[in-house]
This record gives sequence, structure tokens and C-alpha cells, in this order.
Amino acid sequence: MKLPLFFQPRDTYERHWVAARWLRAQGAKSVLDVGGEGLLRRFVPGVSCVSVNVCAPAEVLYDGTTLPFADASFDAVVSLDTLEHLPADRRPSFVEELLRVASRLVVLAAPHGSETHRRLEQEALAAYRAQRGEDHPYLREHVEYGLPTAEELQQLCAGHALEMRFCGDCRRQARAFLSTLRPRNGLLERVPVVPDMIAILRHANLGAVPRLDASAAEHSNRAYLFVQK
Repeated sequence: MKLPLFFQPRDTYERHWVAARWLRAQGAKSVLDVGGEGLLRRFVPGVSCVSVNVCAPAEVLYDGTTLPFADASFDAVVSLDTLEHLPADRRPSFVEELLRVASRLVVLAAPHGSETHRRLEQEALAAYRAQRGEDHPYLREHVEYGLPTAEELQQLCAGHALEMRFCGDCRRQARAFLSTLRPRNGLLERVPVVPDMIAILRHANLGAVPRLDASAAEHSNRAYLFVQK
């Protein structure tokens, strides 16, 4: 049984909620979710939504270079937290593919590449390495490839009508990640379902409405770029 959407991790809930709100406001009827795993569909009931990625559980698999769809195949194309997993020199061609397949709209979201955010992710990766003896795969790519800046996002979609918004606090996100590395002891360790339920309740998004800001702060967690072709 699938958990209600408001029990998704706060960071996951936020980016899907923000994208879905904009898609509904723009009247999108068909959506391609690039780099997703199918979760966006649950945020946009009644909208035709297809997920495509380089690996399962996406509905359509592709080579990570050319999307297997014709030009303007979807009203909207969405890519949430994918750019930071690509080297900077591959990002322009990736975004060109998003724009090619979209007939009207593109939504891009990525961790905001401020100095504070980069430093916190480097520290989080070091803490993970120290405890687990290996790299965290997502954080390693964030640090190796670099987080996109607001200026880079705008440049990637230059020539189109753009809106940019910022959301969240990378300091809170870093604290939440580091809290998962703390060892559990005593009763909580002997009854593992207890800490799991505590984590679910602590991060529940009951009635949550993410706040979007028109300008970035040094501690902004994520940048959103809304593009109209």
C-alpha cells in the first residue's frame, strides 16, 4: 500500500508539489517526467504523465542523451533534481532535449549552488564516508559535478520566457541528512519500527504549503525555473 503523499520526505514532497502546482495553473494535459520514478503522477491526478530515466522504475528507459519522443510530444516536460547529476558540459544538451520535446512548458529544479550549500554538501559527504566507509552516490555526484547556480539555469534556457523561484533552507536539509547517520541505541534499536514511525511523523507534510521566494538567499535549498516556449 502506498503512503499518502504528505508522508513523503519533506524535500521530495516540496519539489513535486511545486512542479505540480505550476503544471495545474498552466493547464498542462500531458507531462513527461525526465529523471523521475513515477511519483509526479500522484501529484497531478487526471493528467497524462510519463516517467523516463536511465534506469528503472521509470516507465520508459533511455540512453541519457536523446529522449525517445518526437518534437513537442508533451504539453510540459519536468526535470526535478537531475542537473546536479550531470557534468556541467552535458547540461546544455540535456536541457535542449527537454525544450525540444515540450510544446509549451518546461519545469527545471535543482539544488541552489550557493557557497553555503556547496560547503554543507561537502561536509555531509565527508560525514557519510566517515561512518559508512564509502561514498554516498548522490552526494558524490553533487560535489564532483557542482550544484547549478541561478545564473547557469537562466543561461541554459536563454531566449525563452522565464520565471525563477527559490524554496527551502539547505541548512535544515543538511541537519536532516546528518540526523540519519546517528546510531540508534537501547529500546529504539530493539524495536526498529519505532524510529521509522517517528521519522515518518516528524517529516509528515500535513497541510504543508512550500514557500516560494522571488530572490535567492545564501541558504536557499532549491531553485525552480519555469519556462514558457
